[in-house]
Amino acid sequence: MAMEQFLEQAGKLTGGDTASATWCQLAAPIPTPPHEVHQASGRKRLTQRSKPLPYAVTGCATILFSPLLLLAALDGMTPQQIKERKRKKNAVRARKAEFPQMGLDRAFDGNWNATAGQFLLTWYSQAPDPERLIVPMNDKITLLAAPSRWWYRGRPKRLRIIAEFPTDLARCRIPEFADDDIRRFWLQFSDGSWISLKAERGEQTQRFFAACRAQLSQ
Repeated sequence: MAMEQFLEQAGKLTGGDTASATWCQLAAPIPTPPHEVHQASGRKRLTQRSKPLPYAVTGCATILFSPLLLLAALDGMTPQQIKERKRKKNAVRARKAEFPQMGLDRAFDGNWNATAGQFLLTWYSQAPDPERLIVPMNDKITLLAAPSRWWYRGRPKRLRIIAEFPTDLARCRIPEFADDDIRRFWLQFSDGSWISLKAERGEQTQRFFAACRAQLSQ
């Protein structure tokens, strides 16, 4: 229900179809820019807001329930199913090993003077939380945020537009192997620069990937 409310609010703000929107964040921390670049930008915040509560809760839940969930998942599985599960994990591990050569382990391409680098300088100054709702449409890509001081993101009514790019300036480029286990992609700009993002797990991200791929094929 909460996601539906976010999508509804995003539709009001963007004036478009938000059915393919999904939550994402930078794939890696923003590196420290050269002093002159940072100073010239007038932007001070290059790190996300610290919110230890949700991470502490998530960490405790992972420690407590991961072994139980694993046992529950394996219980009743045939040897063939267990073998297939292991094969899939190995395939994901192999794909992730390709991240460095594709730039998917970095926040951006490294050129602070290009569009992506200049955009990164504004990333946390516009909204100090890492989560962004990215909305692909036929004529533009919109990034929204719902800042919150305590939890991962605020309520739907706190949602606001952070950035908008016409599709002749920016496109979302999805790796061929991206799926529910590997959810990283690029926001690529017309000058060739890019930022690397990672999406949340779930059906919404699969709709996002499909919409972006269809857009690039047009």
